[in-house]
Amino acid sequence: MLHSSLFDKTVQLAIDDHLLVLNSAADAFVPLAAQRIPVGELVLAEDNVAALRNAQKALQGDRHKIPRARHVPFHEYTLHEAPATMHVALMNILYQPGNAWVQYGLQLAAYALKPGG
Repeated sequence: MLHSSLFDKTVQLAIDDHLLVLNSAADAFVPLAAQRIPVGELVLAEDNVAALRNAQKALQGDRHKIPRARHVPFHEYTLHEAPATMHVALMNILYQPGNAWVQYGLQLAAYALKPGG
């Protein structure tokens, strides 16, 4: 697994943010982000079931600091979720298998983010 502190150093979160993680649940930043948004919401838009299960295990470590966390399949997000509901969307391109996935992730972020997100 790749471990990067890039998100940790650059993504600013408020305690009540709604955070969308786009097909990057395996990123080491996910549990750290969850701790930073104790009254927010964490949505893992993930297609990789193994990565999702590992992230869910990590998030269950401390139930008192974990925000509302839920899963929506990456490629079904627009079918199940309303637009403009997220404050922050992040995607680690190191986990994406190709340019089409990254382009789809950018389109999904544009759909999901609130104005100014």
